[in-house]
Amino acid sequence: MLKQKFSKGFTLIELLVVISIIGLLASVVLVALNSARQKSRDAKRVADMNQFAKALELYFNFCNSYPVVTASTTLTSFMSIFQGTVASCGANDGAGGDGGIASASSGTVLARFATAPTPGDSTLCQAGSNNSYVYRSFDNTSLTTLSDGSDTSAAGYAITFCLGDNVGGGGGLQSGTRRLTPGGFQ
Repeated sequence: MLKQKFSKGFTLIELLVVISIIGLLASVVLVALNSARQKSRDAKRVADMNQFAKALELYFNFCNSYPVVTASTTLTSFMSIFQGTVASCGANDGAGGDGGIASASSGTVLARFATAPTPGDSTLCQAGSNNSYVYRSFDNTSLTTLSDGSDTSAAGYAITFCLGDNVGGGGGLQSGTRRLTPGGFQ
């Protein structure tokens, strides 16, 4: 009578095959995950810009001006667009009840700014100055920079931001540094 030999484990080759298959699947998932992360960061940037545009148009409807800043202002999550406490919106600079963009004010908050998503992507939107939202106000719609601190109204604005990849298909936004103006995305 022949003895039957029962094995109670896996051979070394079987274990190596299973480990290599798991490693291959994990690498495919990580590549897809990184691509999805980059797309979600870009989608957040575009959504933030759309929200900023709506809030700035509400502000313009109330104050007949966009918020005034004398230099480029990097927007942070501590900053808001304030409506102001008077119909004229004062100097539109966010100080006191004047309305505008500021960290603190006594006016009504129209919108709080979000910060650009982190970590930055690829080489285009790395952490630092490329991966931030920067607001500038202008004294006319042709984007002539406000000349000095005495300006109390702004006819235009531009928010500079960065996209790590193309967004929205063929007719959408291209990767790189983009601007949002009253006329839309550039």
